[in-house]
Amino acid sequence: MDKATIIPVLTHQSESISHLLEKVHERIKLPFTTEVKREDLVVEVMLAETALHNITVHIASDKLVLAADIDESGIQVCQVIDLPVEIAPDGVDAEQCGTMVRIIAALARPEDGPAAWRDIEV
Repeated sequence: MDKATIIPVLTHQSESISHLLEKVHERIKLPFTTEVKREDLVVEVMLAETALHNITVHIASDKLVLAADIDESGIQVCQVIDLPVEIAPDGVDAEQCGTMVRIIAALARPEDGPAAWRDIEV
């Protein structure tokens, strides 16, 4: 089993995310999934390579940006994800395990999750 690495999560107001993106010139898009599980939003991002440096998650209530430092060839990995539900920015954890980054965020309003998950017994 791969060892997980904790990733820093920086919170932003929604408007400041667009300012962050103005600095990014060339992006590599990454495949990702989003899923509501109980009262959390789980986002899994598959990294194209494992030699990325200083991966950071920038989060606002409705948007997530996963970015890494610019590599030797001048390419920066940056993935912008519009979130399907509003999250509580103070309730976010992120970790990297091999080539996958998992971000778990508490829903701002758990009642916004899909109706189906509320009826499942745990």
